[in-house]
Amino acid sequence: MSLPNQFLIGGGAIASYDWLDLTSGVGYRRYYPCATSLTAGIGYFLSTKALDSYPIAAYATLDQGAATLEIDLDFDITFNVPSIVGGGEAFINLKHAIWSGAGDTNNVYPVINVIHVGTGGEAVIGTAQGVTRAFAGGPATEWYRECIKVAITKKKFVVGDKLRFNVQMYGWKPAGGGGNGVTYLWHDPSTRVTHTDILDTTSGTDITFDCPFVVSV
Repeated sequence: MSLPNQFLIGGGAIASYDWLDLTSGVGYRRYYPCATSLTAGIGYFLSTKALDSYPIAAYATLDQGAATLEIDLDFDITFNVPSIVGGGEAFINLKHAIWSGAGDTNNVYPVINVIHVGTGGEAVIGTAQGVTRAFAGGPATEWYRECIKVAITKKKFVVGDKLRFNVQMYGWKPAGGGGNGVTYLWHDPSTRVTHTDILDTTSGTDITFDCPFVVSV
């Protein structure tokens, strides 16, 4: 018995996905933002494996009065095969926290940017802002585990292009407040540290980035 020709003709690279959404025609790869300590400083990258990050978090003291960009991290991965990213929604889970001094109400919110980096520069192909969190009642820390959904525009990636996952934390504390406010963002793929969040649930300290790719059918 001979096989039909369509099973005998070789094609391009075969992509593998962590999960499929057949209703929208996209496949998802999960990436983990991670950090490595180098002699030249901290290096940030995207991994498909749950590695042990070092450092495991970033933090910044909040400025007074108005929302200010406090943390701004880029995590990259370079493409070695052509791909089409987008055509669906990316899903991000992340863990952040507020430390609040006595008598102050401190506020933070995350922003996610998904960026194509090519020879022509950078192009944002998806962005979303998370909910604003406010915490008073310190001195204490309150943890939040968030899910953020980002619509991603279709974009062709050629060999050598980078997919950049940018995560930002904006925050502020009241003008004239007595205590300091601090925002924390964790990025440890192996989630070696856990905290009890505002739902009284023990949750991890990784960031997961489920990125949509166009599936050839």
